[in-house]
Amino acid sequence: MTAPRLLRINVTSVSPQANWPDDASAYANRPYQWTVVLNVTPQLHSSPLSRAPYVYDGDDISVGDWMSNSLGGLAWQIKSISMHTAEWITCVVEDVDQFNTYADPTSSADGAPSALVDGFVFVETSNGYPILTPMVANVMTTQWEIEILSRFLKDIRLKV
Repeated sequence: MTAPRLLRINVTSVSPQANWPDDASAYANRPYQWTVVLNVTPQLHSSPLSRAPYVYDGDDISVGDWMSNSLGGLAWQIKSISMHTAEWITCVVEDVDQFNTYADPTSSADGAPSALVDGFVFVETSNGYPILTPMVANVMTTQWEIEILSRFLKDIRLKV
């Protein structure tokens, strides 16, 4: 078994990549994918079984991972990776299900990630729940964790 992976990042640039199709919705032709450049801080751990023993870095980020750098449960799924090193990654991220677009507190339907801020790249369990540990002190708050969990738990239905 390997250690949980939660990589600290800084989003250095964000540029629109693709727009929603013209489907007669209010958000047609607005961006839903962005090319982002991430500066990655290595995560030390105690497992010798990871790609590079005892450390995760930009080379461990994969398509399907998630990125978040905002409060409010906003997160973007990594759809493709064009370049990566241990310290940097350039990838395309997507606003899945228009969650970020609809949740935009400015009422401008801007689902884009913010640039020049800290955040995390995290993975999901096989059941689709985010793994948000080990948390990095003084970067994101427990409020961030709760909001991300709430976003991923949105599809759970209580059985009566």
